[in-house]
Amino acid sequence: MVPLEVAIAVGLAAGFASGLLGIGGGLIIVPSLVLMGFDPKVAIATSLVAIIAITMSGGATHWRLGHMKGRTAALLAVPAAFGAQVGALLLIGTPTTVLEVVYGVFLLIMSLRFLKGAGQPSSGPPRSDPRVIAPFGFLVGMVGAYLGIGGGVLMVLFMVLYMGYDIREAIGTSTVVIILVSLAATAQYAHQGVPDVQAGIAIGLSGALTAVLGARTTLAVDRVTLRRIFGAFLMVIALRFIGVYEAVASLL
Repeated sequence: MVPLEVAIAVGLAAGFASGLLGIGGGLIIVPSLVLMGFDPKVAIATSLVAIIAITMSGGATHWRLGHMKGRTAALLAVPAAFGAQVGALLLIGTPTTVLEVVYGVFLLIMSLRFLKGAGQPSSGPPRSDPRVIAPFGFLVGMVGAYLGIGGGVLMVLFMVLYMGYDIREAIGTSTVVIILVSLAATAQYAHQGVPDVQAGIAIGLSGALTAVLGARTTLAVDRVTLRRIFGAFLMVIALRFIGVYEAVASLL
């Protein structure tokens, strides 16, 4: 059982990060729950319950601000929902260690690109080939459900670096897709009785409050700075997935 004040604190932090960076918030929620003694699989499933409320709040705000590409969201969301079902099934029976390390190395490389060149969008008009977008959506849904992160980091990277979207449009569009990914994965996990629904709701409702603030903060931060903030965030979570923090802690 998560103390209510702890659940609220985790939710507030995850919600703000979700609205600001277009992520689900699982990268904050999952490690927090594991530190509180949750089994990793329960933490992942519980995180996705919370992400539903958080991204619905942030997504509505981004939509009102005009930070959303409806066609792209639809092309990503439908296959992502199917991918989430697959990812949830994979998690129930397989270890996550290898995928976490691979994912961490990938994010570390991408973080350096954002920090060095501020993650400039690809040149030319935005790319919108469904033959590329739909399979990527499936992959994002699968990885997001498997790691309990919603997949927002991968979607923002894809939309900025491949599709050529402005960082704010990528963040806003990502939040909409995460809603469907989280719903699909949560349905699969709930069928297996995995998530702590009470903890997920407490975290999600508190996070929904700050997701609005995070989304509105994107207007106050210039695009280059926002891309660099995203790059710094990528590096922090990359080091976590690679296991750097655990290695340092074991030496202390």
